[in-house]
Amino acid sequence: MSTLYSLTKLELISGGDEEFITEIKKVFAEEVLSSLHKLKIATANKDYNSIKQIAHSIKPSIDSLSIESLYDEIRLLESLANKKEDMEAILLLAEKVDTILREVIEDMEKTTILKKQS
Repeated sequence: MSTLYSLTKLELISGGDEEFITEIKKVFAEEVLSSLHKLKIATANKDYNSIKQIAHSIKPSIDSLSIESLYDEIRLLESLANKKEDMEAILLLAEKVDTILREVIEDMEKTTILKKQS
């Protein structure tokens, strides 16, 4: 099984500064959870413009954390919403994005807690 995400890009940017990485993880979790909540509302309302904007805003986080399992999905979600088509596919993609990003956040929280306890 491949890794869910990677902190390599963050480690390079930060020069290995653990406090910086921990803060980025915290901000990532807060921002993404907020975006996922908004995405749920937007899909329920079939608000294509909001779906497109939310997908676009999440994309850099997915890229910077190398969440490879969502590279294509987030782009397809944004594209379908932009074209205002295939709400069924949009709903499936939004669900996958939600599930995987919540798994990433959960894993980040576990690893941060474990590092603090060491």
